[in-house]
Amino acid sequence: MSEIDAEVYPDMGKLWNAYYLFDGYSEDQFKADIEEIWQTVKPLYEQLYTYVRRILAENVYPGQLQRYGRLPAHVLGT
Repeated sequence: MSEIDAEVYPDMGKLWNAYYLFDGYSEDQFKADIEEIWQTVKPLYEQLYTYVRRILAENVYPGQLQRYGRLPAHVLGT
């Protein structure tokens, strides 16, 4: 971040968010819209995550993964 950017944007989040903003669309509205989108897709995300965890625990890593809880990062290649 340049010195000019540091004066205009007090943190990197504001700098990154500025890319998505336009006249009449505030950062607070942007954050509210993102939260609304997340709440809309969250149930699908949780169902997909649960499905993938179950398939991996039963078929790919039987006896090595817990059926409930988080997946280890190495299982998904991250």
